[in-house]
Amino acid sequence: MEKRFRGFENAWWLGLLFLAVMFFSQLFLGIFLSRKIPGEWFNIICRLFMLIPCFVGFAVLKRTYPKVSLGDSLSVHKFKPVLVPILIFLPYCAQQFLGVVATPLNSFISTLFGSYDPGYSSYMGTKEIMFTFLSSVVLAPIIEEFMFRGVIMKLLERYGLLRAVIYSSLIFALMHLDPTSFVMVFCLGVIFALVKYMSGSIWPAVLMHASNNFLSLLLNLYADNISDFSEILLIFLSSMFAPVLFVLAMYVCRGKWRWWQGLVWRNNFSHKLSVAMVIFIAIFAGVCAVTAARNIYQRTNTYFTYEYPQEEEVYGEGYPFGWEIPFEEETPDNRYAPSANIA
Repeated sequence: MEKRFRGFENAWWLGLLFLAVMFFSQLFLGIFLSRKIPGEWFNIICRLFMLIPCFVGFAVLKRTYPKVSLGDSLSVHKFKPVLVPILIFLPYCAQQFLGVVATPLNSFISTLFGSYDPGYSSYMGTKEIMFTFLSSVVLAPIIEEFMFRGVIMKLLERYGLLRAVIYSSLIFALMHLDPTSFVMVFCLGVIFALVKYMSGSIWPAVLMHASNNFLSLLLNLYADNISDFSEILLIFLSSMFAPVLFVLAMYVCRGKWRWWQGLVWRNNFSHKLSVAMVIFIAIFAGVCAVTAARNIYQRTNTYFTYEYPQEEEVYGEGYPFGWEIPFEEETPDNRYAPSANIA
């Protein structure tokens, strides 16, 4: 009798471990070390804690597939430079496309849970921008892509590549614990997973993830300087080019137009609901319920996020890029538009 394959269960346990380490590292550092750690280093150290589940995940993957090496997930020889310009713009274009085609769903989510807040400070100094860039644009994409596309997706491939893409993206979206961006992050996860599978390397997915977070940061900083016309034009053009960029990326990665061949859903491996899967979904459902209840009770439309400890800093005339800090009441309502979700 064939030994029971536990790839499905292990994938969910690893996702839950990633979430637990992410939460408790922030909680521990925020409560006990917030006064000892400079504010700009807080996110960096929290990101480095994410290496713990990555090492555990690779050990589980190695035990499941003894012939797998670290080079299989970090290989660069299959990376095609021609993909770079396509992958840089694909995440943002995909977000705008999905935002247009899923307008009723997005409206319902905004009504129930509030509007998406990328979690960036609107006015940051040069030092804060640099550390935010290092944390969100460099460390987060590498660590998360290695974990979710390099380890978890590989554990699920035995159940069929299509199932591996969907489940790894679902775990990726649930891990963010943000009901306002769940659909968008899940769809981005699917694109990241498809690009990883088609290219045979996690680095194209890392590039897309980094580009997505960088554009989110950039648009947040420059949102006040974007006119309504420019915003509408940018969303329109991005929505139009999204399907073209996606198909083009798949073609370049695969080298043929029928790139979807091989994305199968195998049924010869049965699996039951994992305990970790139930816990994971219960946690996310609880966050959704609390967020919706809070918004309804307080009649607010902003999704609350964890506030990282930051040092108070008074900016003088040397504020970066020549910006001036407006009075709070003069801050425009469209400060986060055109929106981009950080993954």
